[in-house]
Amino acid sequence: MAQRLRLSLEEDGRTVASVTRDSRSHKLVRLGTLPTTDLPLADAKACRLHAFIELDAAGATLIDLGTLTGTELNGVRTRRAALHDGDTIGIGATTIRVCLAPILETPLPLPEAERAVALPATLGPPSALADLPVPAPAPAAPHDATVRVQRGVG
Repeated sequence: MAQRLRLSLEEDGRTVASVTRDSRSHKLVRLGTLPTTDLPLADAKACRLHAFIELDAAGATLIDLGTLTGTELNGVRTRRAALHDGDTIGIGATTIRVCLAPILETPLPLPEAERAVALPATLGPPSALADLPVPAPAPAAPHDATVRVQRGVG
C-alpha cells in the first residue's frame, strides 16, 4: 500500500516549513542545509546533505549519512531506523515531526448514469452483432525495397 509522508519543521512548537511526499512518486527524501534538499535546514550543526528518508509501500526509513553531529529519532541517536507516525527527528537544534499514513486507494463509486450502459435499440440484442458482415482487409500497397543513391558532381 502506498504511503504519504509529511515532514514538519518545528520551531518553538509551531510549524515553520513542511514537505509532503508520496511513495508512488518519491522514493528518497533528502534533509540538509543545501537549498536543493527536499526540506532545507538552517542549522549550523546540520550538514549540507545530512540524512535521507527512504520511502516505499512498506513505510519509511531514516538514514544518517555518517555525520559527525548525528541524527536523533525520538531523542535517541541513530544511524538507521524505521519511522512511524508521530516520531520526531532531531538534527542539531532542529526538530522535524513525522506524519506517516497509508494512502487508501478505494475506487470512487460511479454515478448512477454510468453504471449500466444500454445498447441503442437500432443495434438489437448482442447476438445480432455476430451476424453483421466483417469487411475484408484492404490489400497491401506494393513497395520497392531498392534504394537508389545518387552522388552529386560538385
